[in-house]
Amino acid sequence: MDVELVIVGASARAAVFSALRGGLRPAAADRFADCDLTARVPVETINDYPAGLTRALDRWPKRDWLYTGGLENHPSAIASLSRQGRLLGNGPDILRQVRQPQQLAEFLTACRLPCPEVRLTKPGDPSRWLRKPVNSAGGASIRPADQPVPAGDRTAVYYQRWIPGRAASALFLAAGQDSQLLGITQQLVGSDFSAAATFAYCGSIGPWQLAGDRLDQVQQMGQQLAQHYSLTGLFGIDLVIDDQQAWFIELNPRYCASAEILEWARGESLVKSHLEACREGQLAPDCQLGSSQFGKAILFARQDLVVPASWSTLCHSSDGSDPGFPPVTDIPAVGALISAGQPVTTVFTSGSTAAAVEAGLRASINQLEHQLYPRAASTAAELRH
Repeated sequence: MDVELVIVGASARAAVFSALRGGLRPAAADRFADCDLTARVPVETINDYPAGLTRALDRWPKRDWLYTGGLENHPSAIASLSRQGRLLGNGPDILRQVRQPQQLAEFLTACRLPCPEVRLTKPGDPSRWLRKPVNSAGGASIRPADQPVPAGDRTAVYYQRWIPGRAASALFLAAGQDSQLLGITQQLVGSDFSAAATFAYCGSIGPWQLAGDRLDQVQQMGQQLAQHYSLTGLFGIDLVIDDQQAWFIELNPRYCASAEILEWARGESLVKSHLEACREGQLAPDCQLGSSQFGKAILFARQDLVVPASWSTLCHSSDGSDPGFPPVTDIPAVGALISAGQPVTTVFTSGSTAAAVEAGLRASINQLEHQLYPRAASTAAELRH
């Protein structure tokens, strides 16, 4: 395979499949090297993540490359990789700027856009505040500010006032000084059925058709941030939506997990759109999103586990030959060791309403857990009866 694009990150599968849908020839470097990814493209497994990321392009020097979730926390690694190939996306200088939460909040407040108060020191009354890592991804290590801090935890943190409402994500494409809202999705966060941690991202459902002032606020956020930070290509904004406003929560300056749902709804490759924005300064064609709903959910391990032999049937049925939206993706190999709290696999479904999609995701994950924990599932079923 003549590789033309390398996709690097903690997990590259979603962006790789997007590239394949766009007719591109990608390779990947990530932590997991799941079955459906290795069946489709060349993969370099990064065992010593994140330190090993600096070697991610050794097999494919002088190739264009882009990064996915988590790598924005390592601007020095991005700077190193940029010396080996052309980065399509936001570089280390931009990443250092957008990882300054207080300045970012002050900028949006000056633009008269809804943004929770941010402090760098613990508030006197920490109730209704969150303690958040400065360098984070997927909601990892977020906790209420009034909870005790684990002994020895020296993570760089900030404090953000908690806002009640519905978690959401908006995906944008930036080129030049312009930005384009591609769509909004509802986020699944800490969902019990997926065994996710309290504040962990565990899926998306959409598209969510916002209207009125809240839609205007989201569009303005994207435009102001794209101009102020000179963003390029795909970027996402995490939001909380209440009855009156769309509140800014966090900026993700790269291909986001929710992109798959909007790709499904739009019927196009957003990695291809990202490349066109970065290389040619072009935004995506206008697209009318229909009323159908699409969803994904991530299953996390409830306990330490070894992927059982029964998993091989699932691997065979989702071997990556179709880079579309199979029911199950991110498939670990039989015999893989997965620690409690780590992601196991991802499921997809669609339906006429968001509620129907969530119900379908719950059913799919329940079925998979019966394969992973057959004894525990049988015991739980007996207790329910």
